[in-house]
Amino acid sequence: MRKIFSIIVAMILIIGGFSLEVHGSANNTEKPRPKVISTTPGYEQKYLNPENLFERFPTETAGEYIEGYYLTVVFNNIESGIKPLNKYPQGVTLSIKGESENIVDSNKEMNIKENKDKKELTIYIPLREKLKDNQIYNGYIPESIIGDSTDIEKTGNTEYRWSFSTNYFPKAERLYEGSIVESYDWRYPMVIDGSMFHENTYVEFRASTGRIYSPDRVSVYDEQLYIYLPRRGLPVGLYDIIISNGRDYDTFMVYGVLSVVEEGDYIPNEEYKIIQNSEYGIVKGDLNSSKDTLELKSRELDKYYLEINLDELMGNNTWVRNIEYPTSWSSNLGELVLKSKWTNVSIKSPKLYGSTDEKNINFRVGRVEQSIADILKKKLVDKNIKSNFIEVSGNNFDFAGLTIEIPYFESDGRRLKILRYDEELRIFEEIISTTEFIDGKVKGITNRPGIFVVVE
Repeated sequence: MRKIFSIIVAMILIIGGFSLEVHGSANNTEKPRPKVISTTPGYEQKYLNPENLFERFPTETAGEYIEGYYLTVVFNNIESGIKPLNKYPQGVTLSIKGESENIVDSNKEMNIKENKDKKELTIYIPLREKLKDNQIYNGYIPESIIGDSTDIEKTGNTEYRWSFSTNYFPKAERLYEGSIVESYDWRYPMVIDGSMFHENTYVEFRASTGRIYSPDRVSVYDEQLYIYLPRRGLPVGLYDIIISNGRDYDTFMVYGVLSVVEEGDYIPNEEYKIIQNSEYGIVKGDLNSSKDTLELKSRELDKYYLEINLDELMGNNTWVRNIEYPTSWSSNLGELVLKSKWTNVSIKSPKLYGSTDEKNINFRVGRVEQSIADILKKKLVDKNIKSNFIEVSGNNFDFAGLTIEIPYFESDGRRLKILRYDEELRIFEEIISTTEFIDGKVKGITNRPGIFVVVE
């Protein structure tokens, strides 16, 4: 037993000695070569302002400086004796992606700064010109531009490659709502069409007094800016809109492009006017056609039953009546009832249809335009038409069922029915209907939108 124990102890000592020997060898490994640990511009940096690369270095003459645009490169693992092997940036390149021209100025001396405590060396690499906007640049630092000249192979830096992109000016092409009432709904965004926006784009409103107001938030989607106005409200007045992609990258929509008006005032706009700001939402009138739109307030979508008299909001003579709200809003509506002298419509459980890239859910209710009615009449030459053609359709919505009531004329009501025109199949089909003799209406039930008419 003692013999076995002695053998085990001997093996442990041997192994331990071997381990100590290996560990001791590790202490004699070569020191790591210098490498790039940071750059300005940074690795994969986006939206760089080229002006940020401007540097100014004092010369030996008091009051005189060398200035220009420089790349900044920081190396670590700097031991005694390691320094640039050439005072010019030989082999360093910077070029626009897809082009070969080198923007590094190889005839201008580099500037250096050493931090001995951190064992770091910073090199400023001169450029021939200021970088261009909206470009992707590729940079390259070759190996051994710094090192100890007595042993470059062991002390020279490793090579480094990186890329970055520069910023650009936003382009604003169209403001959808040039005027708003002072009691606007801040949850409904104002939209600007354009391009060259990015995730850092922000917006400011500049009053005629010079005061700056910030929106509640700004989001970018599909080359459009969605601007949620300040919750506390913008004072009545005229505003310029400043759209910025960062310092020095501002686009201005000026000369009072946005106006905030008092309640009840008409809003100047090339496409619409504000009819009223009702309890249900803002009602806009199209200036080029007989069409009004109710922009429904979000709170109305939380009701199980919502009834709206469209004649009271839009007048009796408007042909097409729209009701819309953003697709991003959730809805708990159980039934939406829309009433007018031309038709009464009940929509059961209206909701967003699937997924969509559109910004609004839109219900369209009312008489069709006369040109469309004339075309549809030719498809019904063998029928006696006893009502207006009524459209119940829209965009991005679905529902569980639809009930429609259409007034009829010049009939005793005994042989009436409702036909539905399918705009995809381009045919008329009969729906289930009953005549309400006292009210002078025909009531129909369907689960599909379309254009409806009473015939005999």
